[in-house]
Amino acid sequence: MAKEMTYDSATKRLQELVQEMEHGEPGPDRIAAIVAETRSLMQFCLDRIGTIRQQIDETDLDSDNNDG
Repeated sequence: MAKEMTYDSATKRLQELVQEMEHGEPGPDRIAAIVAETRSLMQFCLDRIGTIRQQIDETDLDSDNNDG
């Protein structure tokens, strides 16, 4: 069973990919695969940040409505 991806696991994987690019000698096919995976992970992180930002904004609105 695959583990559900979290923001932390995605950023950890991004760091691993950067290390592979910096310290390894990947061939063209591996570089293409790294770039594709990196794009996917970055999009996941951006989406997750957007979701969290929306949740914070909604919490702020709820708090503002309860103050008055």
